[in-house]
Amino acid sequence: MEFQIPPEPILQKEQWKVALDKGGGRLNIARASIKQGTWLTTSLWNDYGWKEELKRKGITWQKFMSLYRDCYHNFLSWIDGTISWNQAISNLIREIERQQ
Repeated sequence: MEFQIPPEPILQKEQWKVALDKGGGRLNIARASIKQGTWLTTSLWNDYGWKEELKRKGITWQKFMSLYRDCYHNFLSWIDGTISWNQAISNLIREIERQQ
């Protein structure tokens, strides 16, 4: 599959990092929001053309969301700086390709 990789959302990363670093209730809300995934998946689906490619492969929006949640920990690692944006996105693509 060929997927257009969006530019790294640096502002979003910084916002998530602040929320995660503050801890407490914000930590739980931030982790749940990151895991839920619409902050990224909606953009990939609508703005970067993933929708058509995924649908051609028989992957629905619901399945795409499930695949994201299976590897959301990569985006936590991107936020904390242990992996790059390209690594996090590549891991999501690999998760999708395993469905083929």
